[in-house]
Amino acid sequence: MDSKLKRLTVLAALSVMLVIVLAVVMADRLQSAGGQEREAAGTSPVQHDGMYDANVATGQIGNDLRAFLRDDTFFDSPRNAYLDAAENVNRLSLVVTSVEMDLRIQIVGAEGEPVAGESFYVELAEVGEYKDLDKDGIIYIGGLAAGDYYVSLKPQEGYRVPANGTRVKVKDKVEYLAIDDISL
Repeated sequence: MDSKLKRLTVLAALSVMLVIVLAVVMADRLQSAGGQEREAAGTSPVQHDGMYDANVATGQIGNDLRAFLRDDTFFDSPRNAYLDAAENVNRLSLVVTSVEMDLRIQIVGAEGEPVAGESFYVELAEVGEYKDLDKDGIIYIGGLAAGDYYVSLKPQEGYRVPANGTRVKVKDKVEYLAIDDISL
């Protein structure tokens, strides 16, 4: 083949491909326009010449398959009002340790850090009530007899306290054991 004939063949092939692409684009636009007219009229025929409309059968609304990408809330999970309320409550718990005839009580928040800035009250069953005087989230009680005690945190406005007390054993002498969390 000479070069002029090759050029004409390539040009003819490109022209045919361009015509096919334009026909597909026009058919899609006509179909979209027909769908929009049906949506505007409030009708959505289920059957076309004995064939079922695929959009109705699959539950698809409209012809834009990428519409969800423009919806800012599409990927957001629905919020649960009870979970939201539970997240906004400041939960407290007690970390109670004993070395030798004493108690060290930490009032800790959800992150496990002592809650400072508040005067918390704890009750040591059958002994009395103690206050966090320096508001550092730690109460130290010394001079206790060896035995089992129950420590409970008194209700504090703005905080959710444990419903049950914490049982702790006060030791009469130091025990040498491996400690999981040496920071206590």
